[in-house]
Amino acid sequence: AEVQALAARSEPCAAASVGDAPGAAGALELSSPWPNPATSTMNFEFRTPGEAPARAEILDVAGRRISQPLNDQLLPGGTHRFHWDGLDASGARVAAGVYLIRVTSGGAAAIQRIVLLR
Repeated sequence: AEVQALAARSEPCAAASVGDAPGAAGALELSSPWPNPATSTMNFEFRTPGEAPARAEILDVAGRRISQPLNDQLLPGGTHRFHWDGLDASGARVAAGVYLIRVTSGGAAAIQRIVLLR
């Protein structure tokens, strides 16, 4: 329900934290992806307050996992950058549309809306 509510917004999604108050010291932060909209690849940056496993998932608007660019990798606290190549888990190009990036680490989650054009 939370994923669908975020996808339904018409304005760009600001960094959102679940489990910590947004902007609070020690909160997981996910920056706005770039470029957004994108035609092929998209870059993401997030900050973790301390060492913890991190996961990044690309979801469709129904909340189904399309891809998982980062799979529970133990990361030190700090800023981390990764990209999504516009492919699903089987390596096929995904259709144009609205997707969500969800990053989880240390019991917190952050979600951003992304748009893929073809």
